[in-house]
Amino acid sequence: MNRQMNRFGVAHTDIVHMFETQILTSLIRWFSVFGLIALVPSMIAAYVNSLWVVLVVNAAVYLLLLILALTEAFSHKTRAALVIAGTATVGVVVLFYTGQEGAGFMWLMASVIFTAGFASSRTTYLTVTLLVILTIGYAIAVTTGLVESDLSGPIVIVIGANVLVVVTASTHVVTQLVSRLRRLTSHQTRLLGQLSDGLQQNMEIQRSLRRTLEDKRAGLHELDHRVRNNIQVMMSLVSIGEHDTSDAAFRKLRLRMEPMATVQQLVDPAGDAMHVDVAVLIFRTFQKVHSVFAVRKCDFQWIRVDARHEVLLTADRSVHLGLACTEAFTNSLLHAAPAIDLVVQAQVSVHEGALRIALMDNGTAVSADFDYLDHQGLSLLQASVEQCGGTVEPCAEPGFRHRIRIPLTDADEIRAR
Repeated sequence: MNRQMNRFGVAHTDIVHMFETQILTSLIRWFSVFGLIALVPSMIAAYVNSLWVVLVVNAAVYLLLLILALTEAFSHKTRAALVIAGTATVGVVVLFYTGQEGAGFMWLMASVIFTAGFASSRTTYLTVTLLVILTIGYAIAVTTGLVESDLSGPIVIVIGANVLVVVTASTHVVTQLVSRLRRLTSHQTRLLGQLSDGLQQNMEIQRSLRRTLEDKRAGLHELDHRVRNNIQVMMSLVSIGEHDTSDAAFRKLRLRMEPMATVQQLVDPAGDAMHVDVAVLIFRTFQKVHSVFAVRKCDFQWIRVDARHEVLLTADRSVHLGLACTEAFTNSLLHAAPAIDLVVQAQVSVHEGALRIALMDNGTAVSADFDYLDHQGLSLLQASVEQCGGTVEPCAEPGFRHRIRIPLTDADEIRAR
């Protein structure tokens, strides 16, 4: 019997096996109760006529049925084999010891029908073949006088042939019924499997939709948080220059708002609304500042220290870092000597759990008598770095203008290149 498995590992034959087990258990219990109707008279008759073999076999088979009815220690195949073997044994013994007066052929017919119901087709055909051989052997034994009987050999052949026809027809009917039951049950099981698969897929879709909804809610919450922070940053920038209505102040205000747009453009297009690559942010910020001061020729260079990793800050911290870099680059471009081929350099590294950014240029040193906007810009640079949770460290080396240290948090990321 083929076992076809669905996606959950349930065999299509499990239900058929369950039905067969229930029917066999019911049959054994029926025999153990109603079998007494045939057992008691048979035992009495066997005792009176000194048919000790019939007496012993009937008692042994009935005891076996009681054991099978009262215990579940045997498997389905073992129980079926014992029932078939028991009925066949009773049939053979009754046939040879009682002849036409007994019910030997009836018990043999029952054993074949039980085989058709609980065993494979191959075993059923083998049992029918054995019954044919047994009938022929019994006819020969009667004819040669090995078995005492009032019947002649031809009469036994006639009786056996009729029994074989009835047995074959009954076996065919039982086999067809069992086969159709198995096919119908297999079809039903496949339908149940398909329904289970569909239900499982629907559940997976529901879980996926629920996760997507939760992700969208988290994204909306993050977006709302970022919008609020950006509005707060814009209000702070506007309040800084609210008393200066000059065109230069307006351009500087617009330039200071550029980091928010830059961060929004650098958000991971795959859907990561949390992180921005620090190196790309610094370079884009330089490009924005340089575009405002396009008349001033300037080159940008990287000082590579740790090129094995890329550092990603959260979007909120990236806005403040972009604002700080905007002030640093603006200061470099505004106060470099005109005759110098200005070069702005940047360095990004990770050391002791902190992001370290060094910004330098080859322009003239920044003097102490800056106008109001210069001091304001430097203050804004320091305040922006502090908003990132970092500090601006003093630089002793020549050429370095700013060293920024920002401790990395669990929300930030370091990815291997």
